[in-house]
Amino acid sequence: MIIEEGETGINFIPIITFYSQRNGFMLAKPPLEDLAFMNIRHWQSMSDQINVLTVARFPMLAVAGATDQTGTSMRIGPRQLLATKDPNGRFYYVEHTGKSIESGWKELENLEENMEAYGSTFLKKMPGNETATGRALDSAESITPLQDMVNRFIDSVNNALRIHATWIGEKEGGTVTILNDFGPEEADKMGVDLLKALRKDKDISRKAAVKEAMRLGVLTDDYDADEDFKQLQLEDVELKPLQPQVPGTFDPTAPDGAPGPSPRTLPSPTSRISHARRRESKWMCCQCS
Repeated sequence: MIIEEGETGINFIPIITFYSQRNGFMLAKPPLEDLAFMNIRHWQSMSDQINVLTVARFPMLAVAGATDQTGTSMRIGPRQLLATKDPNGRFYYVEHTGKSIESGWKELENLEENMEAYGSTFLKKMPGNETATGRALDSAESITPLQDMVNRFIDSVNNALRIHATWIGEKEGGTVTILNDFGPEEADKMGVDLLKALRKDKDISRKAAVKEAMRLGVLTDDYDADEDFKQLQLEDVELKPLQPQVPGTFDPTAPDGAPGPSPRTLPSPTSRISHARRRESKWMCCQCS
């Protein structure tokens, strides 16, 4: 039954589908569904663990060989006296051994490790996924499942923008940019460390190190090695300490007020003292004359 109808101005159905993990036509499985069930299990186990701790933290008072001969209930407290006529009777506390508590903590730790491992699978490169350069080079490297989903989501959004542009009569609908660089995966850490060691020992050139770092995903695809090299040169100049530039130094043998030679070092304290002594001797000789 048609409720309402009208013209859209386009000759196709404006619908865009995006599948995270496709199971069929218009059907998909949430990528983190299993992790959600693990979270529920973790919450249940943690709740049981808290309940066990609540009970186990409080020991139970037990009594052996004591009978209530007065007909009154036994009172227990800090200012009460517990007594029994049975010479073998005793009062004692029953405490939890803690083995079940330890087992509960181990279960939680194992569950958390499984959750971490499951989440990390979306950041590990899998063969057969969509390639990093797209759909353009068949020989490009494989990408992670999360990057694959992000790239397909970008395509879906861009298609939706094109439909909107067609709907309103615009030529272009624009594009979106979504971060899909999630850093190097755990398996590449060994390669990164080896690359650093090779560069440190001067076994490879800087150009080769940069190229390999881009291949490993340490540097983004838009990294400009030439521009970065120029920036490094500018930083090197800025970080060099400035040397004092002295136009001229004081010459002890020169007449008063006369400029000395132009070496680039400051006069030593010894030369200053010698000059002062010479001036003092000259003044004394003038007084004698």
